[in-house]
Amino acid sequence: MNVYDISLSRKPGRLGLPVVFLILAATGVQGAIPATGTERGRPPQEMGVSALVAQLSNQDPTARIAAIERLIVLKNRRAVEPLINVLLNDKDPAVRRNAAYALGQIKDERAVGPLIESLKDDKDPGVCVNSIFALVHTGKGKRIDALIAALANENLHVCRAAAVGLVLLGNKNAVVPLIRSLRDERLTVRTGAAFALGFLGDNRAVPALLLTLRDNRPIVREDAIAALGLIGDKRALPALKHLAADDSDTEVRARAAEVVRTMTQSGAK
Repeated sequence: MNVYDISLSRKPGRLGLPVVFLILAATGVQGAIPATGTERGRPPQEMGVSALVAQLSNQDPTARIAAIERLIVLKNRRAVEPLINVLLNDKDPAVRRNAAYALGQIKDERAVGPLIESLKDDKDPGVCVNSIFALVHTGKGKRIDALIAALANENLHVCRAAAVGLVLLGNKNAVVPLIRSLRDERLTVRTGAAFALGFLGDNRAVPALLLTLRDNRPIVREDAIAALGLIGDKRALPALKHLAADDSDTEVRARAAEVVRTMTQSGAK
């Protein structure tokens, strides 16, 4: 199961900690079907790396996926270039999803550029999501820029995965670009940025999040409230109390009141 398969049980922008755990739990191989037999009648678990790489050209997608599953177990770096080729060129999206996941498991920096390319250009949301989490686990390079750019993806699951990916990276270098993203005209970018800033917990984001409480979209205000609650800076309390009393949206008022109560009880600093 992949992240993009998670049911959209909440409105855009109303991401919480449980969703993070759902995404992490659901990050896996999509479409993998156990092989019933492959080259020369040998099952994938009995095949060496060279034979498995050869299977990546098999006309049957099931055989290609089975070979990728075994390469994930072996984590042999000789498979990196062939898997990159599959990621960028295979016609079957389920095969590409598995290739992205495999590259994340092998963790070879040669895959960073192709994974960024896949995240940017692939039309399948599952491939993009698996590319995001593969980038989280692989190398350094331009991962932060790629994930911030993915916040603007037209598919909500990809946007959510990008926000979670930034949180998992925990890199403070993402804070300033994310603060800028709070002013983006696209809704998913603003909500994703607020979500990530909250979990990164950097006080530098507080002034920008306070400004975001004036956003004309309730779901953005709600995510900014949640982010300020996670950061726990007492400078936010007056604005949050005002929203709890006077915001035009019922859910925003409720979220603000909840965060005010939590921050007060915990003695926000």
